[in-house]
Amino acid sequence: MLCLELSAGFQRGELMAFLWTDLNTKEKCLTNSKSVPRGKERLRVTEPKIKNSVRTVYVDDDAIRLLVENRKNHLFSPCLFPVPVTGGMLQPGPRG
Repeated sequence: MLCLELSAGFQRGELMAFLWTDLNTKEKCLTNSKSVPRGKERLRVTEPKIKNSVRTVYVDDDAIRLLVENRKNHLFSPCLFPVPVTGGMLQPGPRG
């Protein structure tokens, strides 16, 4: 997750909202159209605050390979970066 955060400029909440349907392995790109905002309330997925955050970013072969390899650990989760035990969506922690 950190690799994509640094190399593609995604924010943590955007990464946590990614689903496998957002990854196109043939075109080698991720389409970002949602975010998981920080907060104490229940987990929710929203549109990004900034319109320019809705975008498609191309990722390199190594990133694609790592994502596909990692999926073997949680085959039934729709989330690209799930909670390891439950397969549910990660929630961003407080800033600090």
